[in-house]
Amino acid sequence: MRSCSRFLREERGDMLPFALVALMVAALLIGPLLAHVSSGHRTVDQGRQVMRRHYASDAGVEYALHVLQSDADLRQQLRVEGKPVVTLDAPTTVNGETPVVEIVYAGQMARGQVQSAKVPLGWVLWADSPSANHTIQTTGSGHTIYGDVHSNHIIFISGSGHVIHGDVSYVTSFSGGGVSIVPGPAKQVEVLDQPISWDLADFAPGGHIALAAEADDAYYYHESWPYGGAGAVVPEGLHYVTGSVSMQGSSITRPNVTIVATGDISLSGSDVEYTPYITELAPLVFFSGYQGNNKGINLSGSNVRIRGVSYAPEGEISLTGSGGEINGAFIGGVIKVAGSGAQIGLEPILVQDNDAEPETIFAQIYDVRSTAGGTVTTARLRHDVDGGWKIISWNIE
Repeated sequence: MRSCSRFLREERGDMLPFALVALMVAALLIGPLLAHVSSGHRTVDQGRQVMRRHYASDAGVEYALHVLQSDADLRQQLRVEGKPVVTLDAPTTVNGETPVVEIVYAGQMARGQVQSAKVPLGWVLWADSPSANHTIQTTGSGHTIYGDVHSNHIIFISGSGHVIHGDVSYVTSFSGGGVSIVPGPAKQVEVLDQPISWDLADFAPGGHIALAAEADDAYYYHESWPYGGAGAVVPEGLHYVTGSVSMQGSSITRPNVTIVATGDISLSGSDVEYTPYITELAPLVFFSGYQGNNKGINLSGSNVRIRGVSYAPEGEISLTGSGGEINGAFIGGVIKVAGSGAQIGLEPILVQDNDAEPETIFAQIYDVRSTAGGTVTTARLRHDVDGGWKIISWNIE
């Protein structure tokens, strides 16, 4: 028994250091543990406060919805005054917070054809002169025209193998030897208004189209502009010329270029292609302000390819040579197509629809802002003319 008792005393003596170490470790851990528990409690409490404020802020928006739906006089006041009208008196405090609610009239929504809507031009050749001899004249052989043709005076077609896939109309007289018109014969009509037009002043320095190109660092001003030769490069953009333009060259592609001149424009060469920079109203490649029936825009050579509208409202547009491809339209005082194998109007040109129906207002827009504590709820609401309401957006900050 003595030996057993001594053994137990010795055993307890051996375990004492371990017990002391355990107490020391517990003392070291208990502080951070209690701090963590306390921090977690504060975080949970802060989360609860945020949620309470969110709920109070949302309740303010819901209250504003009720007021807007039921108070037509308030809606009218908002629209007429056009400013933040109301700081609503909230009927009660929510979760210890009294939301501050503001309602703003934000505008209206309308339906109808938008200003940027595009429709096919339809016309491929359009001659506006009421007095020039042979206002539209087609000679040579094998020209194919895809689209409608109109002259406010005379159409004269000679040669062989021409085909027009579209309606043909004239005011004074029509002579059509060597041409097939699909679907039917040419028709005599009254004088028609020009289907599309640009103003030269808009392209001159200070004009709104010029300023837009200048903002894109794509506006170039020239006096008379003789330009060409092997490897000649025309920078992309709008080129405005106070005078005449003469350009030559072969095997050249000039993308995203619009040339506008107060005088005539003459281009010659083979395997030359132009695509437009200006697309406002319609894709515009050339615009000549020349006034007269013998000059305007002269395109000569073989395999000349143009994508867009060539426009000479008081001048002449002529295409000569062989194999020209016009993915667009000629609109001028006089139009002449000579040579052989030209294809005009391969792709339809889309133009801005200036006959858009008046816009019809179909909804009013209101913004609601509700603030509770540091929480802000913003909702955008749509009120249709039929009385329906729709929440467009709901944001919490």
